[in-house]
Amino acid sequence: MAVIPGSNPGGPIQLFPVRNVFKITEYILEFMIDLVQLLNKNKMQFNFNETRINFLLESRNGRILRESINRFVDERNFFLGLGIWLGERTKEMPDEKRIELINSDPFIIEIFLKFLKELGIPKDRIRVKIIIKNGDKSSSREKTRSAESFWMKRTKIVKENFWKTIVVESKTKRRRKNYFGTLTLRVLKGTVLYNIFSSFCAN
Repeated sequence: MAVIPGSNPGGPIQLFPVRNVFKITEYILEFMIDLVQLLNKNKMQFNFNETRINFLLESRNGRILRESINRFVDERNFFLGLGIWLGERTKEMPDEKRIELINSDPFIIEIFLKFLKELGIPKDRIRVKIIIKNGDKSSSREKTRSAESFWMKRTKIVKENFWKTIVVESKTKRRRKNYFGTLTLRVLKGTVLYNIFSSFCAN
């Protein structure tokens, strides 16, 4: 008998005859993307095993950095993550390779965070910043506290990983209900994911 991880989340462990394990594994992999197939082997140094891909990267100052991500990701989550990044990413300089996006919809942010979690990217490598357009200076502190509390709850990211909130004076005096600002999300050491997205789009 064998155990299939995640076969029944939250329920009793399910056992399957060993002869059926390979069939079940093949079925699962049909809906997974092997990221090894998306890597540019001429531009990136890496090795891999059954579950992880390990990279050797050179920083701008010549230091050698090590990075690791999960090898297989759900096909749907991959395309959702790619689509969100393409549609919501911030403009980068030509020599920058970073994963950063900006959005005010917590649902979009949560989907992208779920994708990063599936890649095996820990939350301590994620930084966020809130930008609030405020037409009333007198309430800026209250709005800042409210926005930070809201986004910490929705993203499950600790306050230490929040950059300083920016309040921008807005010309309009219209008050928006349930407005908690716009969130900028950046993945530190995001070169590997940037190259994977870029290679996929190029091909």
